[in-house]
Amino acid sequence: MEQSLNTRPKKVRAAVTLLYIGIAIGILRTGIKAPATLADVSYPILSSLLIAILMGVGIFIVIMIGKGHNWARITFLIIFIIFLFSFPQFLQALPAKPFLGTVHIIHIIMAVVSLVLLFQKQSSQWFKEMKAKRQKT
Repeated sequence: MEQSLNTRPKKVRAAVTLLYIGIAIGILRTGIKAPATLADVSYPILSSLLIAILMGVGIFIVIMIGKGHNWARITFLIIFIIFLFSFPQFLQALPAKPFLGTVHIIHIIMAVVSLVLLFQKQSSQWFKEMKAKRQKT
């Protein structure tokens, strides 16, 4: 079945939807966690600004993935791999905050599923076609 270049494959649509849901979960998790965390830092305004910038970068990357930019898909993979290095610390903190930990685990699972969907053959082909289309214009 041929697919129009302007139409995202179902797997890419599903991945992008999961990533947007993940961003929403991240915002909610930050909203729950931030007041206590910001009370413990020396520069709460700077910390809040950094959180907002990181959320903005995350949203930008998802938008670019949705537009078929392969660099965004790879950037997301790299960020996820870097994040995995903090996973042991997360596991140690899990018993102290089981609700936030459970939400975090769901968030991680959604990211893994998104990555699997984004790097499957049909998705990879679409990203290649989108790159070729952009190079022609």
